[in-house]
Amino acid sequence: LTTGIGQSIVTNALTTGTALNISATSLGLAAGELANFDHTASGTITAAKTGKLIDVTSSRTHTGSTTISDDYDALSIVRSNIMNEGTTGTLNAAGSTLRLENVSTQTAGALADTAHGLEIVMTGGTEAGGDGINITHTNTTTAGGNALEITASQTTANVALITANALTTGTAFIIPHTTSVIAS
Repeated sequence: LTTGIGQSIVTNALTTGTALNISATSLGLAAGELANFDHTASGTITAAKTGKLIDVTSSRTHTGSTTISDDYDALSIVRSNIMNEGTTGTLNAAGSTLRLENVSTQTAGALADTAHGLEIVMTGGTEAGGDGINITHTNTTTAGGNALEITASQTTANVALITANALTTGTAFIIPHTTSVIAS
C-alpha cells in the first residue's frame, strides 16, 4: 500500500456502541501489548514526513436551536493499580500513565531537532475558558510525589519560560499556598 487506506471501519449510524473494541482479561499479561503502532524508517529516506502519524479527531457542530451540553474526553487514558488482598500482599506500581519521548541521535551529518515534547494549543478566543493544563494531585502523604516536577539538564537555556504578552490584568504566575513554608 503506497496511498489510500489499508483498513477502514465506517460506523456512521453509531449511537452508543463501540466501533472497535480490543479487550483482554488475561491475569498473566506481562510484556504483551493490546496494540502496537510502529513506523520505523531506516535507509535513504525519500520524502519528508508531514502530517500526523496517528490522528484522533473529534468534531461536533450543532446547527439546531436546542441546547446541547457536551462533557466528554476526546482521548482518555486511565491506569488503575488496585491492591485488594488483606495485609500480606504487595503491589508495586511504577512507570507512567502517559510517556512522551523524543529521541535525537546524531551519528553523522547535521541534526537540528526543535520538536516539542508536548504541545498544547487552546483556541477559541473569548469563548474558550478551559485550562491548557489542569493538574489535580490528591496525594496528601509526606512521601507522596509532586504535582509537577521539572528535571532539567541544560546549562544555558531557561528551565521555565512564561510569555504573557497579551496579559492586561492579573498575574502571569501565581503560587498560592496555605502553609508558612513554600520553598526549601
